[in-house]
Amino acid sequence: MSDVLQLSGVTRAFEQGGVRIEVLRGVDLTILPGEYIAIMGPSGSGKSTFMNLLGCLDTPTMGDYFLAGSNVAQMAKDDLAILRNRTLGFVFQGFNLLPRMSLQDNVALPLVYAGVEPSALFRSTDGGLQWTTVQLVPDTTPAPSGFGFAVACDPQNPQRAWFVPAQADVCRIPVDGRLVVNRTDDGGASFQTFSSGLPQTHAYHLVYRHGLDVSADGRTLAMASTTGGLWVSADGGEHWQRVSSDLPPVAMLRFG
Repeated sequence: MSDVLQLSGVTRAFEQGGVRIEVLRGVDLTILPGEYIAIMGPSGSGKSTFMNLLGCLDTPTMGDYFLAGSNVAQMAKDDLAILRNRTLGFVFQGFNLLPRMSLQDNVALPLVYAGVEPSALFRSTDGGLQWTTVQLVPDTTPAPSGFGFAVACDPQNPQRAWFVPAQADVCRIPVDGRLVVNRTDDGGASFQTFSSGLPQTHAYHLVYRHGLDVSADGRTLAMASTTGGLWVSADGGEHWQRVSSDLPPVAMLRFG
């Protein structure tokens, strides 16, 4: 059985006022697949320093640290970032969440950095027990976001659903884009794209994230954005009317 990670003679030292302080000295550790490990010790014993090394946020002053077959002690910063992204998971004490993003988008953000883009919609007709893949609309502009995109399903017609693609822009930089709504009436076999009444240039409202919902009778749709815009459609998403631009940031909305 191969090791998950292995440390051999790991030392981490810091210079302070011309004095060398060894916070960790000659640490040896091997963790096997399936093991649960707790690092315990009094305050100031080096737990945080050790966890930073294990998490590839820092490198040892001396010794070797092998993670997923790579010697972390000899890796450059960019290589460490890739290793963290693809190999490790963190639960920080201070959360380190970005306040401008929802919890779901915070969780999905590493996938964006990793270059992972959604390739399909998924549909279930038995309450989620089984799922089928619904391919995205070819050549949709703008492209579906790495954060995910808003989806609404007609409560009166299980074959009809809408989704709104959005461009992924982590830095919230205004870009030239257009806002469209895609609708399927045959369970995802084909889609129509509608844009009447929606911004077709500088559509910053939908660069980041938005909410979408349909009324209980399936007749009216509402769409809101994190920049305070609200649009409604009374004809199944084919034509839209902007009814507000002064709302607080909205990432989700629901009909009452």
